[in-house]
Amino acid sequence: MEFVDIDKLTFKEAKEIVGLDRRFLGFSGLANFGTQVSSSRYVMFFGFLTQYVPLRASEPPIALTGLEREFGKTLFNRRVENDSTVLGMVSRYNGKSGDSVIDEVETFVLVLDHEHNELDFVNIPKHEKHSPKFGYELTETEELLNCEYGDLLPGGTVLARTPSDKGNDDVSFSVNAIGALVSDKRVGEDAIIVSESFAKKCSFSTYQTFKFSTGMKSIPVNIFGDDDNYKVIKDIGETLDDTILFATRKAAVDDNVMLYPALFSTKHLQCVDVMFDTVYNTNKARGKIVDIKVIRSERQRKVAVYTGIYDQLDRYADSYRLFMRTFIRDVENLKRMYPDVKLSRKLHAEMVHYRLLLDEKTVNYENKDPLDLYHIEVTVEFKHSLRNGMKVAGKYGNKAIVSGVIPDADMPITSYGMRVDYIMDMKSTAGRMNPGVPSEGSVGNISRETKFKIVDKLDSIFGVSKKPKELEKRLLKNTDVLYDIYDIILGLVKMVSEEQYRYYTENSLEDKIEIICETYFKELYLLIPMDGDYESIEGILYELFNSEYAPTIEPITYTIDGTETTTEEPVELLCSPLMVLSKIADTWLATSTAKVNHYGIPISTSRENRPRQPYTPNPVRTGEAESRLINAYVGPVGMATLRNRSVSVDTHRLCYSTIMTCDDPANIERLVPEEYGFPNDKPVEIFNSILEVGGVGTEYKEDLSDIYEED
Repeated sequence: MEFVDIDKLTFKEAKEIVGLDRRFLGFSGLANFGTQVSSSRYVMFFGFLTQYVPLRASEPPIALTGLEREFGKTLFNRRVENDSTVLGMVSRYNGKSGDSVIDEVETFVLVLDHEHNELDFVNIPKHEKHSPKFGYELTETEELLNCEYGDLLPGGTVLARTPSDKGNDDVSFSVNAIGALVSDKRVGEDAIIVSESFAKKCSFSTYQTFKFSTGMKSIPVNIFGDDDNYKVIKDIGETLDDTILFATRKAAVDDNVMLYPALFSTKHLQCVDVMFDTVYNTNKARGKIVDIKVIRSERQRKVAVYTGIYDQLDRYADSYRLFMRTFIRDVENLKRMYPDVKLSRKLHAEMVHYRLLLDEKTVNYENKDPLDLYHIEVTVEFKHSLRNGMKVAGKYGNKAIVSGVIPDADMPITSYGMRVDYIMDMKSTAGRMNPGVPSEGSVGNISRETKFKIVDKLDSIFGVSKKPKELEKRLLKNTDVLYDIYDIILGLVKMVSEEQYRYYTENSLEDKIEIICETYFKELYLLIPMDGDYESIEGILYELFNSEYAPTIEPITYTIDGTETTTEEPVELLCSPLMVLSKIADTWLATSTAKVNHYGIPISTSRENRPRQPYTPNPVRTGEAESRLINAYVGPVGMATLRNRSVSVDTHRLCYSTIMTCDDPANIERLVPEEYGFPNDKPVEIFNSILEVGGVGTEYKEDLSDIYEED
């Protein structure tokens, strides 16, 4: 085998040899904007990657550096770990159970692992959780859809992708957003206001799994059925109208039957009785049922006296038992076919689990008691968009708490029609010494503005193109327009990356059309060179700002409390990726970080007392994450005064109660008198440190009128 040094190849040669697209230009390491960021901030970013929420509409960043692809190796894709041969596939459910149809929710691919010489499997659920709450829907790949018995799958073959994996080496954790850093009374140093459209764009899913039993001791209530159809729960794929998921009515106490005819009439069983029923609720309405598992006790079934009530549960129980029997049968057949091959530990554990569930002696795994007639597990999906209390972050340790979601019409808009997605305080970057944020944001903004000009030019010539094929046909008929547009793209690319420019000049006509269509419908991607350092990035930005591609820097106008406001100074917009973190502060007792579980409120941290109201007399100092949330509501002055009064239990209780219960939680001044201005402010700390080196001391002055007089 002859090895090729890819670093010495031209990009056209590399594409022909290894099939890489132009994103091969991005290097597989840290973004070189990171050379402008402190090491502690980058360490913080790596922590963010462990907390990111897979967004349904994530997209690659405009300034591609290879960072996303590098971390794409750790995605939760379902893949074959080693070279393996496909020996079979078993589905749960296979779509049909008797006369009823149940949607397939999980597929198991049985394989022969050649590296370890053992039988193994890859399970591919339709929906998967990667944390106790957050999850995503997996997308099956062509390799899975087309695989057949006897096919050889090379190690690393992806069978199902997460939403973050777009295929073709495109990996994304975030959404590109246009931002404005301005002084706004609605945001503090760590707060961010987003538009409604951007909030919807940052949509994601959470999942809840509920477990309950029913049978001889309690009868399920027919809350979703009618006189002819006894339906105790919504089927897979159906959506809940409200928060009620399941309800049972007690039918026996200590095995003594206590049937009351009035409570168990056909009509009475179709409604929930709040006095006598046990009701299982979700914490959010409009949830979608994505999975149901029903485990039935065959021993209890023999003495069941209720008829017709359990038809729906029997349908799921029969389908689940059929799947388990089929899985065990197929594996046993493979063991006979390959007597010298052992079972993997994972496959062996799965076989033992299914045999236990099929055994009549199955017990309730929650409390080890004998299983009632049915044990039910239901998984519900909830769809969310960005809202107050959620945390967003960038790639350079920059983060913020969402403090407001406002209409698009109230957000700033540029003279050429580009709407801003978010507003942050201008101190948010300078105070943290991570200039990589505005550096990447400037490159992204220039690319986005150039894209807007290209779209406007094409629309003025051809009209609006709705599909790539439509634009392709128009460009083929008008090659003069094609080359004019491509020259605009080429000019910008040349200033950013010589390698990308050389690759783009070697493109065929079809490749040029593809790049123009990608720019029109997606983004004008700029590939930052792998050998970049601080000086090279600064040089690129200097050339861009002194060229025809220089961004538009002008005062912006937006709406605050119904009043139009125009900034006094010109504002440069930034376009950079933002990702959502799995930290939500939507209740007054929410957990903000793994290390802080009480929001700075005086409260005991034991398991028994954690859900109760604050009562402990010992106050707890406000932490960093909590400060950000409060800052989002009350601003830096309120946060500073609260820190100065953090030893007051009453202050804590009143402030947090106000923040979490009021629509306009700005009455902190009535609770805490202002004593100092802005302590703990990073620029002030830096300035003070510089003065102290020279032997100069500083002190806080509340009123400066005696020092500075107006002219």
